[in-house]
Amino acid sequence: DQLLVIEDFAHHPTAIKEILESLRTRYPDRRLVAAFEPRSNTSRLEIMRQPLGEALAEADAVVIGAAKKSASGGVDIMNTETLAADLKTNGTVAVACQSNEASLEALRELCSSHNGAQLVVFLTNGSFDGIIDAFIREC
Repeated sequence: DQLLVIEDFAHHPTAIKEILESLRTRYPDRRLVAAFEPRSNTSRLEIMRQPLGEALAEADAVVIGAAKKSASGGVDIMNTETLAADLKTNGTVAVACQSNEASLEALRELCSSHNGAQLVVFLTNGSFDGIIDAFIREC
């Protein structure tokens, strides 16, 4: 039972879908867990929720980090709880987290509850506040 961890600079639905499809093809026998940080100005927008949901549905399980509120105001920020609910409706295990610490805890729980080989891919255009390194150290 191996755990493989990959970090990818992906924040647009097209890029996310492509990386998840390619990982699924390359590692067909692993449970695919995606940790997505909606960090970029584009990925945090509500209008991106549906395409992000379609892209993230390529994974077996998804942890969605908090979508930080825009300083400029007047912009519809994505409701990550709704994104998680959309994924669950389509059969994907999904959890929306209100902090990156909660994302790390959700990843711990998801990975420890599975006995087979897994691949965790971190999808972000940032650092996920250091949880990638913390996750690797702990596993």
